[in-house]
Amino acid sequence: MHIDPDISRRIAITKLLMVMGIVVTHIPPWLDITDLSFTTPETIKAFFSHALFRAAVPILAAISGYLLFSSKLFLDIKKLLTKKFRSIIIPLIIWNLPFAIIIFLLQSFDSNIYTSHHTLYPFSLSNWLIAVTAVIDSPINAPLYFLRDLFVISMLAPFYWMLFKNVPYVGLAVVLIIFYFNLDGDIILRDSMFVTFYFGILASTQQWNLRSLDKYAYSLLIIFLFACIYIVYDKIDNKETFIIFSPFLIWPALSKIVYTPLGDFLAKYTKYSFLLFLSHLPIMFVFYKIFLIIGDNIPYFVFWFISPLITIYLALVIIPKIEYLFPSAYKLSVGGR
Repeated sequence: MHIDPDISRRIAITKLLMVMGIVVTHIPPWLDITDLSFTTPETIKAFFSHALFRAAVPILAAISGYLLFSSKLFLDIKKLLTKKFRSIIIPLIIWNLPFAIIIFLLQSFDSNIYTSHHTLYPFSLSNWLIAVTAVIDSPINAPLYFLRDLFVISMLAPFYWMLFKNVPYVGLAVVLIIFYFNLDGDIILRDSMFVTFYFGILASTQQWNLRSLDKYAYSLLIIFLFACIYIVYDKIDNKETFIIFSPFLIWPALSKIVYTPLGDFLAKYTKYSFLLFLSHLPIMFVFYKIFLIIGDNIPYFVFWFISPLITIYLALVIIPKIEYLFPSAYKLSVGGR
């Protein structure tokens, strides 16, 4: 299916903008919203990490579903498996294994390092398998759970569509039931991803008018921002309803930046959005360890503000230079992108 150039550009800039938002949500240390004390720095951090950029993953999942079904790749299961293994599983392993080795070495000296995520020292095959492949839980490079779930959903989607292609909205109802009652168990780690992925499937197969809500862009954005404020104010931990419907509130607003200087910047660097996604957590882990060593006289909020900017700069400008030195290795590490 041909994708309108304007929609294609909006998708491209959305990818990078949402990944930048994911970077912000993962600035260490993690702050549980139920422990929010409403100091100004904590409130600002909670607004971005627990509300505003919680829309990033559902939007990316919806885009993934839309692109998969627009490409018709789901019609060839063998080709789909081959492509998704190369573009998802290989980067998943490549960007987890070195980080796992680093954490293993650090834990051999200090058993308290990163144990809230994974205990890799002493060596345990099951723990390492989970840490590197995310087979039943989030990997050591935690945000890459998205890749694990995306692979699973991409493999299930063609079979699911065979059952419901003649009654697509019945299929949506079934997806919502599976999500609500967690009927998939640990097959999908973040159940809401399947729901928003299916929205993308519907957008493609039912030929939704992806501009239909643009005229309400500002109103929907205001609703979204008020929802974000309410989440922080009321310390809402379960945000699943907000997460599921956030793409409908954000997508129209993005139409306003497509042909702006910001849109031009995002379009220029969007080809490195996947690299930013893969690399941001290990980079910020290093920055945070440095901050803990030298940060006695540096306010945490300075670190919170600067670390994602440096991380984004490294991933968009510096690290891609490796592509010129080791093009084959670089291409392999980003799944052939």
